[in-house]
Formats: sequence, structure tokens, C-alpha cells
Amino acid sequence: MNRSLMALSVLLAAVTVALPAFSATRKAVRSKPAKFELSASEWGNVKEGKVTVRHVNKGQVNEFYSAGYVKADVDDVFWYYEDHTNTPKYQNAIKKISVEEDKSPKRNAASGEMGGYRRLMYQLVLPWPIGTRNFALDLEGQGEPGKAGDIWWSFNEGDIDEMMGSYVVTPYPTNRKWSLVRYWVMADMNTWIPGWLVGFVQGRTIPNVIEQARKDLEK
Repeated sequence: MNRSLMALSVLLAAVTVALPAFSATRKAVRSKPAKFELSASEWGNVKEGKVTVRHVNKGQVNEFYSAGYVKADVDDVFWYYEDHTNTPKYQNAIKKISVEEDKSPKRNAASGEMGGYRRLMYQLVLPWPIGTRNFALDLEGQGEPGKAGDIWWSFNEGDIDEMMGSYVVTPYPTNRKWSLVRYWVMADMNTWIPGWLVGFVQGRTIPNVIEQARKDLEK
């Protein structure tokens, strides 16, 4: 074997070790989740400018319901979340994202199209003893310019047991130049660590999903 072939063999072996052995293909994204409603106390927090977070733990499954306003219009906020390169800004446990398939339109005011299908591979790094998780998600987005935008996702493949979630962006009721963001996520991280403790670790990052959008979009 000549030197070039030997070098190529070594490189391929290294890549094989470094990347997760997934063969994800497109799956039907499960039913679009309904927009969750806020309680009176949660609305009170939102009106005060706070990001509200509701945590529900069911064994190893954790669900988070978060809401808050962003002083930017619906289209700007929708496209902020639609752009996966922004994700590590507000979810700093996400260390790597790679695009497996992308059939979503780019932002184009003339066409009016909002959203589409994407399959993304994530590397999530949480503190010990939870550690690193690699997984693929199927994402769908749709919206009507100036009125509403939804992005939702479900688990495709990887070393977690479950992941579903959504962003729902609508005009803020008392100022339609602002946006109300509802963020929901449900996850089972496939770990022996008690679910409530995993939820505690995850929950510390949830408010940043909306707080970072404020920092990046508010003028």
C-alpha cells in the first residue's frame, strides 16, 4: 500500500471513531403540539418582564413550559429560532450541530414562506454524571408572516430515549410589535441519574432560551 492510501486509511479510521454511528433518515414529525396556556400567575410574571418556567417531572421524563416576551416582531423572532446556528447561544450545553438534511426556505420577504423540514444532529454536553449525548431531531417550521410562527421537533435517533418540543411565536397581546414566545420541551436523557436531578440541571438553562433572544434582537 502506498503512502497516500495508508494516510487515507488512517484518516477514515479516525473519522469512524470520532462520529456517532447513526444512520438517521427522515421520519414523520409527530403531531404538532398544541400551544400551551399560561396560568394567571404566569401571565403576571410575563407582564412584569420575567421569563416564566413551569417544570413537570414524571420519573425519568422532564417537561418544561417557558414563556416571555421579546421586543421584536414575530417574523424576526421566528427566524431567530429557525436559524440553528443561533441555538448554541441560548442553549450553551449544545456544543455541535450538523445538518443532515435541510428543505427549509431561507428568509425571503418576497416569497412569504416560513419554515420547512430539517434534520439536525446535536452533541449535548451536560455536567457529570450525565455527560455527553449525541442525537438527531426532525424539525418542522411553519408560519404566517406578521401573525404567527411555529417550530416543533421530535426525536429521530441517538443515545437519548426521548426529545420533543416546540417554539410558538405570536404577537404580544398589549403590543403587537413585540412577540410572545412559548417554549416547550420534553426529554428523557437515558441515564441512571434520578429524573428530578436531571431536571434540576436542565432547568437552570431554560430561561436563557428567551433571555438570549432579547439580547440579540431587542434594539
